[in-house]
Amino acid sequence: IRQIRKSLIPLEELQEGTSRISARNFATRVNIRSGDEFEALGDSFNLMAERLGKQFHALEALNEIQQTVLSALETERIVASVLAHFDELLSCREVAVTLMLSDSGTRGTVYYQVSEGEEDAELQTKPVTLTAGELEQLESGPPYLLSYGSRALPSYFSPFGDRQVEAIVTLPVFLGGRLVAIIAASLVGSSKTDEDDLIRARQLADQVAVALANTRLIEELDHLSQGTLTALARAIDAKSSWTLGHSERVAGLATAIGRRMGLPAKELEILHRGSLLHDIGKIGVSAAILDKPRRLTESEMQSVREHVHIGARILQPVSQLASVLPMVLQHHEQFDGGGYPAGLVGEEIHPLARILTVADFYDALRSARPYRPARSREWVIDHIRDHSGKHFDPQVVEAFLQLLAEKDREPAASQPVA
Repeated sequence: IRQIRKSLIPLEELQEGTSRISARNFATRVNIRSGDEFEALGDSFNLMAERLGKQFHALEALNEIQQTVLSALETERIVASVLAHFDELLSCREVAVTLMLSDSGTRGTVYYQVSEGEEDAELQTKPVTLTAGELEQLESGPPYLLSYGSRALPSYFSPFGDRQVEAIVTLPVFLGGRLVAIIAASLVGSSKTDEDDLIRARQLADQVAVALANTRLIEELDHLSQGTLTALARAIDAKSSWTLGHSERVAGLATAIGRRMGLPAKELEILHRGSLLHDIGKIGVSAAILDKPRRLTESEMQSVREHVHIGARILQPVSQLASVLPMVLQHHEQFDGGGYPAGLVGEEIHPLARILTVADFYDALRSARPYRPARSREWVIDHIRDHSGKHFDPQVVEAFLQLLAEKDREPAASQPVA
């Protein structure tokens, strides 16, 4: 009976420990001090529980990081996520992510954080140029590189050059066979680095490659979209030799005013797009009317005013451009209600349309037309100032005047032609 009890007590301890492990309580440990094979089995059980806990935590961390990385559509958010969470996969002190420039095989930018372990911490950057030896090693080496000792740090780890580093793990990231990024980290207790941890770090690097591919695709689509809008704006302005470049100049000035007013990036993008397309309806206006060297008749003026409705009808089927329709329709409305087509007053006019109105008026009056010469810069500025609260939103006028004052204070060589 004593012998049976001697066997049953350790077995019961092991059974309870196994139940706790099944419930994902990986911190559980058994305490068997029988001095026989059961004690050795208990030690093996505890080691297994420790390894299972470590692996499960690493898998959870990897899954969380991968979800964050793959859901991010901005390069800096991807980099920030890797820097903030990489130490959950590997025991490391410093982490750096290098993004290679697309137009160069050796130049890139190193990203690193001042406050470690915080996804919203400020990102620091440093330009870097890889040596031929480093590039060859990364392109022809294994999935990850481990370097030990106090030899010179690689260039892509240069922000931490003043710190003592015992070992560095390097994970090159490739897209289409081309090096696009490098993840590098200084290890803690490098002699005990687990192979499974390195494999999971490699998996993360592969997910970063997928995420970067997604962001680059989106950036290319944005560039294509922006290029298409610019080409369309030039086609509109090319209808008359008097309006060449008008839409692009208006878009630049309107965006600068919006930025001066503190608009968020999304609204600035809408403002820029709407400014490029604000005169698209002039496609439906006769060139003879647009280029007429004399005063327009009432019916001709009504034809010109129709361009806002024509523009809205042209853009309406494009759902992605729905946000610019108010600007196309309302950029000739006036703050006191004296504009067209609806005679809107004050806050009834879309905020972005109010910004566009000032930019459009400034560029139109500064440019020559077949029926009048270009006005002087001072005359146009004085006119806008005098009609603040009448034709124009006072807040927009204030931002516009502040913007011009800032430009006037800049060195002459850096000022754009106005």
